[in-house]
Amino acid sequence: MLLPRMAAVAGAAVAGAVVVTAMTAPAHAAPAPTYAYTCDRTFTGNKHRGMGWLNCAAPPEAPRSGPIDGTFLIQSREGSGPKLKCTKRPPDYFPAGHANLPESVTGTYCKPL
Repeated sequence: MLLPRMAAVAGAAVAGAVVVTAMTAPAHAAPAPTYAYTCDRTFTGNKHRGMGWLNCAAPPEAPRSGPIDGTFLIQSREGSGPKLKCTKRPPDYFPAGHANLPESVTGTYCKPL
């Protein structure tokens, strides 16, 4: 009778170790930025909004107008404002930002780097 009890305790310990390991596994790293927009100035707003303003430029593959999906950067050409990393934020699933080049680019959820 002692052997089945020991097997049950050992099985529970292994199951507990699996649960603890799963709970302490490192989170996935945030995706690398897809595009980097450069504007004369950058600003941060309420609720983690970010904005690049005036003479904005982007690499050829980046959206020039309309919604921006994925993760992207907004950086200041003049170094006067923060460099921002912008991304979608669940559960909202709004676009990560909006481009209106060359006037501006905005980010829905941005954090200073």
